[in-house]
Amino acid sequence: GSGKTTLCRFAAVILAGEGPQGVLGGEDLPEVPPGLLPLFLPFREYVSFRRKAKECSLLDFLLDQARNHLQLHGVTEDFLSGAMESGQAVLLLDGLDEVGSAQERADLQDKVLAFLSQYRRLPVLLSSRIAGYKEAPLPGAGDAGSSDGFVHFQLEPFSDDDLDAFVQHWYEVQEADDAKARTDGIRDLTSALKASPNLRELARNPMLATLIALVHRYEAHLPGERAKLYELCIKTLLETWPAVTKRRFEEIDTAVQRVFLEALAYRMQSQRKNRSRDVVLERKALVETLAEFALEREPKADPAVEAARMERWVAYLEQGTG
Repeated sequence: GSGKTTLCRFAAVILAGEGPQGVLGGEDLPEVPPGLLPLFLPFREYVSFRRKAKECSLLDFLLDQARNHLQLHGVTEDFLSGAMESGQAVLLLDGLDEVGSAQERADLQDKVLAFLSQYRRLPVLLSSRIAGYKEAPLPGAGDAGSSDGFVHFQLEPFSDDDLDAFVQHWYEVQEADDAKARTDGIRDLTSALKASPNLRELARNPMLATLIALVHRYEAHLPGERAKLYELCIKTLLETWPAVTKRRFEEIDTAVQRVFLEALAYRMQSQRKNRSRDVVLERKALVETLAEFALEREPKADPAVEAARMERWVAYLEQGTG
């Protein structure tokens, strides 16, 4: 929830010339030269693509994305390869931690490094959660003398100014056609965050800030107790937001979805040895665990059918709620 995928997508939009120029530049970053081609590659989708085409390379996947997802049927391998060789492209690799086990991530890293060795002038941004990354870090990353040339950055939580700006921008987008609702929303949410230090600390995480903003907009109030806030966040994700966007997951009743998520949360919390330890549940294990819960409710159900249903539900949660 720190904003890794949002950063990659935002960078792609800016590089494509669809946003304010120079916005990626800053104290620690040079101004980005114009005319660069952004190549956005979500690792999760690449792994899924590889299951269907075992011997596919990163270039094969980028071509498939361009032709089948962006409808750019005229894009050729020579065009993409030439842009990468000349340094006229930027590769945005998102979500390394979302790839299977630590060994699978290490194998994928080897493929990425081998691919990048062919394109020495290609700038690369690779994102990962810290927990998943530490198990299989890039060799030599951050070492100025290494041949890999990677440098580590860590996304910081929202500062007070960042949070105030987020609230203003969020309501400007959500209430673009209603000036009164926009002004009232900005004022009320900003006041609520300032009045509750605990709430403000939670909102320093961009994902939680977004959830809090959603709850504030649709519930018209923010509870001071963390448990009640989380209760409303869950309600917003499972009920309110799907109703507003008209994108419900019809295969599992909303109440049952909550039961499964409660069981999952309890299982993960039970695995924590201390409060500072993150529990990382790989996607395959996640689907298997949810299928296990489903079979406990319906012992006569087909395990393969339940596993497939849970796979679809996880995909829905990723795409529909983040």
